[in-house]
Formats: sequence, C-alpha cells, structure tokens
Amino acid sequence: MVVTTFPVRAEFEKAQKALDELRLSYEVVRPDSTYARVGVPGVVVDSEARMVLAARHRDDFTCSGWVDFRPSSVTIPQGTPPQFPEDVFGESRIMVLAPCVADLTKIRFIAHITGDLAGVMPYLNAVMREASFNPVAPTLTYMEAYRFIVLYPRRIVVAKADDLVDAWRVLESIRRRANQTWARREEIEPSYERREKPPALEIYKRLPKTNCGVCGQKTCLAFAVGVYMGQVAVTRCTPVFDGAYSHLRDAVPAWESPTATPMRRCRWNSQQMSNPAGTRRTHMKKLQILGPGCPRCKQLAANTEAAAKALGIEYTLEKVTDIKEIMKFGVMMTPALAVDGVVKVAGKVAEPEAIKDLLK
Repeated sequence: MVVTTFPVRAEFEKAQKALDELRLSYEVVRPDSTYARVGVPGVVVDSEARMVLAARHRDDFTCSGWVDFRPSSVTIPQGTPPQFPEDVFGESRIMVLAPCVADLTKIRFIAHITGDLAGVMPYLNAVMREASFNPVAPTLTYMEAYRFIVLYPRRIVVAKADDLVDAWRVLESIRRRANQTWARREEIEPSYERREKPPALEIYKRLPKTNCGVCGQKTCLAFAVGVYMGQVAVTRCTPVFDGAYSHLRDAVPAWESPTATPMRRCRWNSQQMSNPAGTRRTHMKKLQILGPGCPRCKQLAANTEAAAKALGIEYTLEKVTDIKEIMKFGVMMTPALAVDGVVKVAGKVAEPEAIKDLLK
C-alpha cells in the first residue's frame, strides 16, 4: 500500500473523482480539525491501483509524491487548533513527499506556508538553545527526537518523520511554537548568534560511505544523523577509527553532542571541508531520467546533459523507463530527474540553467 497527499484540497478532490470513476479501492486519511491548518487529506491505494491511476489520469491532478503506507501509531487529537491574532505561520501544505534517504522506514517532506517565519527566527533562536541559526539565509535547524527540521521563511523541510500523520503533527507543533514565541517577543531578547556545528551532511562527507553497518546503523547517512543528534559517538565508525579507512580519521573529529548547553563552537578546517584527508574532490553524479521515453523525457535528458557538461562535472546518465522502477522513486508525474537517487524534478522539462543549480 502507498499513500500520497496534495498541495491543495482541490487536487485531492480531483484524485478522489478519478479513483471513483475508475472504481478503484482507496482509503482517505484526514487531518481532521486539529491539523486542518497544516494538512490536506491523503489517499491510500495499493500499488496496482496507483499504476492504473498514473496511466489513466496522470495529468488530471497533482499530488505531492508517493510513499509506503504505514498505519500511524498515534491518534489525531480532537479539538479546534488555536488561533493567533498575529499569525506568522498561516497555513501549510506538503508540496513534496518522499521516502527518507537516511532511513527508508521514514519519510521526508517539504511544506510551504502562507506566512513568513523570518521575523520570528531570532526569537526562536533565543529560546531554542539546541537550534542552529543562520541569519544570512535565514534558516533555523534543529532536531525533534530523531527528526531533522529546517525552517526557512516560507517553507519547512523535515527528514525522518514517521508517517503522514506525524508530518501533520510536526507542522502543527511548529505553527504553535512560532506563534506562541512571536506573541511573547517583548519578553525575549532576540538572538542572532550563529551557533556553529557540522550539519549531518558535512559529517557524512567524511565517512567511508560503505554502509557496512558495523556502527549499528543501516547507512552511513543514518549514522551521520545520529552523530549530529548526539545519539551515537562518532568513534563507533570502526573503519575510520580502527580500520581500513583510518586515513579519514583527521577529517572526522570527535563531535560533542549538539544538544549540549551551551553548544560549543566546532571549527572545521576549510581544506578538510573541501577535500577531507586527501580524498577526491570530485564525485561522480548519478543522473537518472524517469519516464516512458517520450519526447519530453528526451528533452529533459538533453537539458540535463547540457547542464552537467556546462558545469564540467563527472556523471553517468541512465534512462529509467520501467514503470515499477519509476514507482520506487515515489514519482507520480513524468518526466522526472533524479540526482544520486533523489528526485529533483518531476512532471516538467526543466531548463539547463535550472538543472545547473540542482547539480551544484
């Protein structure tokens, strides 16, 4: 079984109409009143129904992406969500829904909001000592248990959420926290301090990337997230600290838990950042064009090659036409472009200049 949600309610209604016309079996997952300001209903279908839906009504509605369906372990609480006189959050809708790269039993999503969080970020930074604030972007990054959350002014990125209901819960908690903090801003001294710490991806860059599992995690990326969260010691990476990859040891300094208060500053050597311990600077990018091989697919492939060549990067280009393989990416609309296994473009032919930005 797989589940999706939609960027607006009208798209959900179109999908529901298409499912009814095709007489396909489906289940609706609703945010109910408590999460009504942060979510649109989702639909659950089996893989066969999804394929039929894609073949018959692929251009009739837009969904946010498909992921494996797992019944939520929590019940949506009943009640009316609180209103705020000066609402800096507004409403949110999940625009991108996909499997989590670090843990395939979890999901990742990108939600857009109708409000603007830029003004409240310095106040959140003052009260959330575990967060990392970048006043230039601006962004605010923090962990909620094992979930990785990044706040932008008008969008929210979350990795390792449990399921769709958990995604709504996370968004509602952010809505309440942002508005409650903004309501008491006169009591808070805004902080523009940039508490530096290596993001999980920076830790990941310094690991062997063999996914050996010796550390107890499924992947090196999951291990990096665990180190970032302070849940696992970096020295658990035996290949680096006592094995065949000991040459990377200097590039993977022992990291203090980022949840410690006050958070220490960790300075990363700029040469190590770009080329840790003498490892290769370049990375062979795996580019995949997902689609049936139509003219639009071919144009996206041509544009992708043009962008890669213009940047002078090393790459491989694969054309994935098998519908079952395409479904594994959670793509509902083609053509699509995946970079190193992550879908970057779906349902359109991106121009070379736009693709260049995705490849940098």
